[in-house]
Amino acid sequence: MYAIYIVSVEVAVLGFVLGLPIYYLLGYPAFLSLSILAGFSMFIPIVGSLVVMIFLILYNISRV
Repeated sequence: MYAIYIVSVEVAVLGFVLGLPIYYLLGYPAFLSLSILAGFSMFIPIVGSLVVMIFLILYNISRV
């Protein structure tokens, strides 16, 4: 059980670290907040990263 927690934390940290330059290069104004949200959303099973993607899709649609 302890190993599952360690892997979950590692995936969350990896999601934050990878999200930081990607959101910056894509030109989002709040790239740090999006990276933190991506990291925390990795703790939600199955739909974790989907939450951030839905938020970004709605954001991009509203800008058009």
